Amino acid sequence: AQVGEAAAGSAGGTAMLVDAGAGGWRRPLARLGEPGAGWQQACRVETVDGICERLGLLARPGAVVAKIDVEGAEQAVLEGMPRLLAGRAAMLIVEIEARLNPAYAAVFSLLESQGFGCFVYEAGRLVPGGPEQAAAMLTRSPGRFGRLNSYRSNFVFLR
Repeated sequence: AQVGEAAAGSAGGTAMLVDAGAGGWRRPLARLGEPGAGWQQACRVETVDGICERLGLLARPGAVVAKIDVEGAEQAVLEGMPRLLAGRAAMLIVEIEARLNPAYAAVFSLLESQGFGCFVYEAGRLVPGGPEQAAAMLTRSPGRFGRLNSYRSNFVFLR
């Protein structure tokens, strides 16, 4: 295993990691963005395809299994992995929260256009899901521990 210090995005380069001020569980939430007031740090940005190419993974056959939890940057990460996903069976577990990503529905549309079906885990099984579950979270508050069974932010995309 290798650990690299980089943000995943739709294109390689550099960006500023800034305090978005929207983190939960008593921690700040950092995002790629424009320099401004508050905490900021320059960072390298790589595509998932670029990382996989460097590690020799694009040439390997087989299915793709990935967990994407990027606090609102799902679209950019997915746009940076077209070669990895091209023509492969895949299971992506993607955390999508409408409160962190106003364009959340575009993530569902992008994956649907690539032949993925969307599911959520409910009562011990996968059932069809979609952007309506992400939208519903805007009107619900699970509280610290209450109603967590109804909180849906992880979506399983299968192809």
